[in-house]
Amino acid sequence: MKPIFLLLTFSLTAFLGYAQVKSGITIELHDSSRNRPVTIAYWAPSDAGTADQQVGIGAVDPAKHHIVLLSHGTGGNRFSLSWLASSLVEQGFFVVSVEHYGNSSESIIPAYFLRYWERPLDISFVLDYLEQSEFKDRLDFSRVGMIGFSFGGYTSIALAGAVMDTELLFSNITDPKYEREIAIPELADLMQYVDDVDFSEAPDSLKDSRIAYFVALAPAWGLGFGSKEQFKAIDRPLLIIGAEADEIAPVATNAAHYHQLIHTSEYVLLEGDIGHYIFLPEGSALQKEQLPVYFRDAENIDRSAVHQRVVDEVIGFIAHN
Repeated sequence: MKPIFLLLTFSLTAFLGYAQVKSGITIELHDSSRNRPVTIAYWAPSDAGTADQQVGIGAVDPAKHHIVLLSHGTGGNRFSLSWLASSLVEQGFFVVSVEHYGNSSESIIPAYFLRYWERPLDISFVLDYLEQSEFKDRLDFSRVGMIGFSFGGYTSIALAGAVMDTELLFSNITDPKYEREIAIPELADLMQYVDDVDFSEAPDSLKDSRIAYFVALAPAWGLGFGSKEQFKAIDRPLLIIGAEADEIAPVATNAAHYHQLIHTSEYVLLEGDIGHYIFLPEGSALQKEQLPVYFRDAENIDRSAVHQRVVDEVIGFIAHN
């Protein structure tokens, strides 16, 4: 069992200064095996039967709760999917959102975008922690769920059993037709950091068999996959949700591509002028003005309505499986 260091704090920070985000309780962890900080936020149903966003362990409903783990996209953080966390906790789930060091709004290290294996290892580490934690007697580990957005979508698929083809990845990231998928807004040109990364550190498999089902929202990194053989280890339900107008992780080479290669996956396409960042929280008027890439959608798109559609799809998928 991995040694764990933790410090419990109450966090009021939010994605890109997003003050309206309903904050869960933050816990700072440290994975000593990788000398890596791992920050999480959790949302829990309270013993009063309400979805209290700041519920401490003493007030958590003592019934056994199914766990849902969340993984943000590049440049996001543990609150990026808080809109989804809030809806899930209202359904009785114990929700834990993981912040990935080096690939978040609070710790941007471009080379860590290339260290694709760190994120799935973060999730497995957090599951190790939960199994030892003060929460353990109130959690049902037989039905752990995993949901990720963008790079977090890849994270979810990797934990399901997908195996990255590093040679294919290198070939594709140097191909001009994939330039848009590498030169993303949150980071500079990543090719300059390739020599700084030791890809031999990547485990052969990142699968975590403790997780019962998986959801990938606008998953990225499809350019590292080209064969059904890379997904032969996937034996659990997987839902992939793509956005038709996704300009960061185009569905043709990502969401739809994964679905074509993973014969057991379910696929939902959000049709119309729905872009990649629809999966971020709704922004304030100021943020829509100053950060239109992240918070301004096409005039005919209602982000809150799309969020509700995603919530319905996810909860329906969980119930069905």
